[in-house]
Amino acid sequence: IYVGVYWNKDDKKYWSRITCKGKRYELGRYKNEDEAAFAYNKKALELFGEYANINQIDDIGCYYYGL
Repeated sequence: IYVGVYWNKDDKKYWSRITCKGKRYELGRYKNEDEAAFAYNKKALELFGEYANINQIDDIGCYYYGL
């Protein structure tokens, strides 16, 4: 449900990645979607600043991950 978050059936984890100017950034493997979405958001803000297309993580996720 999040941009830049993918389920990997082989290792049963969520992967996060983003592409900027043709370069793909692999952001890691995570136990749940919220963690992967947070990693994506953090890198998106770093790369695109105010123009970043960030994921809307629910209030519990925001609290847990320090947003």
